[in-house]
Amino acid sequence: MGFFAKTSGLDRLADKYAIKQQPEGSYFSKQTIQIGAVRYRKCVTIGLCPSGLYLWPRPIFSKNPAILVPWPDIVNTQPAKIYQNRATELTIGEPRIGAVRVYVDIYRKMEPFLKTGDSDHGA
Repeated sequence: MGFFAKTSGLDRLADKYAIKQQPEGSYFSKQTIQIGAVRYRKCVTIGLCPSGLYLWPRPIFSKNPAILVPWPDIVNTQPAKIYQNRATELTIGEPRIGAVRVYVDIYRKMEPFLKTGDSDHGA
């Protein structure tokens, strides 16, 4: 993996969650997310799968693996911003492996999969 994967923490997420086959689920392509301090703009496929959150960042000239984070491994959520737009930050792992920010519209679609009592994240 390259510089941005190491800078963002995608390499640590991939060490634990890399997968080879795309599971069944609902997919959204050309999405923008933020992993750590790095924004992946309109180059990420996000999947909401029964088994977890699927992320495949594919910026040009990069060969990042797809990852599947099991829903229980998303241990905390909190309001955040991406490009001054409302987003939600997902803390992954206990202890923390990394953090991913997604826009609120995607977060709202993933809420049914999460076991949080607070539906006000990202507001």
